[in-house]
Parts: sequence; structure tokens; C-alpha cells
Amino acid sequence: MELRLWKSAGIQPDPQSGWYRDLGQGMGPTLNIAAGMNAYTLTDRATWANFKNRQSLEILLEGDPSLFNPYGSILVNPAKWPNVKFNDAKIWHEWLTTKPGLDAITSYKINGEELFFPPRSGATH
Repeated sequence: MELRLWKSAGIQPDPQSGWYRDLGQGMGPTLNIAAGMNAYTLTDRATWANFKNRQSLEILLEGDPSLFNPYGSILVNPAKWPNVKFNDAKIWHEWLTTKPGLDAITSYKINGEELFFPPRSGATH
């Protein structure tokens, strides 16, 4: 997502410039480094909700549609990929789109905060 946002802004970040760091770390270590440097970073809601070392970090922007990070479930063709567990995947895929599946997704919360927002009534989060 970060690379897509830089591209849409017409910016090619250069780690040699001093203002940009390409950390090559997971989100937890990246947030720790940002907290230690009092820097900016882009993170997902679930990682932020679990992150305890916030120091002076705070959310500056959320809710902008360009920041939405949708997840999806796609079944692969078992004729092309014979080693996949197609029947198990199909059961999972179909369950995800049922009311119990959607309820399970929306009930996952950290500190009371909903983290995943499935499409509802034609609107997406």
C-alpha cells in the first residue's frame, strides 16, 4: 500500500535522501522504530490496536478511502493447481460470506475497537 500511495503522489522515495527509511521490517518493529525516532509511518488498524509502545505516536489520518486495504477470498482452479485443498478452501470461502462468517469477522475486536469491516449494504470500508 505504501508503494501505491507514493506512486499516486508522484514521489519516488530515496532511502539515501535522509528523510525516508526503507526498514524491511514487519509492522511491529517498524512502529517501534517510528516511536523511537518520533517519525511517521503507515500501519494497519489491527497492528496499531495491538501496539503498546506508542510513546508520542498518534493517528494523524484515518478513514480516507485511499487508505482502505480490502481483503478477499479467491478460490484457485484445482485443475491448474492440483495440490491445493480445494474442498476445504471452498467450505471456508462459502462460510466467510454467510451471516455467521460476517458476524465472526465483525466481532473480532481489540480493546472494543472493530478492526475488520466487511462490505455491508453495497458500502465498503
